[in-house]
This record gives sequence, structure tokens and C-alpha cells, in this order.
Amino acid sequence: LQQDARVNCVRFNSDGTRVATGGTDNIGRVWDLNTGEVLFTLEGHTEAITSADYSPDDTRIVTGSNDFTTRIWDASNGQQLATLEGHTDEINSAVFSRDGKRIVTGSRDRTARIWEAAPWHISDYPGEDSQTHMQRFNLWSHQRQND
Repeated sequence: LQQDARVNCVRFNSDGTRVATGGTDNIGRVWDLNTGEVLFTLEGHTEAITSADYSPDDTRIVTGSNDFTTRIWDASNGQQLATLEGHTDEINSAVFSRDGKRIVTGSRDRTARIWEAAPWHISDYPGEDSQTHMQRFNLWSHQRQND
């Protein structure tokens, strides 16, 4: 899978037939692994894409970027569905939860944000201090990694 720009991230869909990539040209690409062809591009970021992930049901793709935004795309055609804004520095990581109802983003601004679906918004945990919030995040992310 050859492209002109440096590739920063690569993610398989659940059945391994497609790969989403992101790179320094600010464009995401979805590749068909049977043909090696680009099916469509994900265009909208204004800086390098640093992270990509498929939703568990393969209907959406999330990308994070050095433009401080996270974007959600339709995984069947590349249509942009939402832009998540709230970080004040580059996004290092953006991943879906196991049920696809949340996205967690990590940034160079030293924060991790949990976004709830429908419509996408930053999750608040009233009454929790930052240490409790991070313990909840660490438990959630550990469970995802062990799937």
C-alpha cells in the first residue's frame, strides 16, 4: 500500500478486509486489501493524521490529528459525520470503546477526553476528582486492550 506521504497510523477493520491509514499529507485513506486500491479518502484535517480506529461494528472510523481535532467518518464512503473539538494541542490517540458508544482521545495538552455518542460530547463525571476520573479511564482502556 503505497502513498506519497509518511504514514503515521494504520488500523484494520474487524474482518481484515480493509485498512485505514493516516499520514503527514492530512488525508486518511481506506484501502481494499484484496485489490490494494484506495476505496476512498478521508479529507478534512488541516494537519497530519496521527491516529485512526474502526468502530467495533465497522460502520465508523475515528481519526485524530495535529490540528487539535478528532473526526468521525462513515466507514462505507468516507463522509465526515462529526468533528470533536476540545483539546488545545495535537491529538496522539483516538479509539472507540468496545460498544462503539464512546471515543477516548489523548493529546499533547496532557489530557485524555472521553466523548459520549449521540450527539458526540465530552463526558462529565460530576463529583469525581481528577484522580478518580483517571482511574475510571485506566480501567476502561485496560478492558478494551484485553479484548
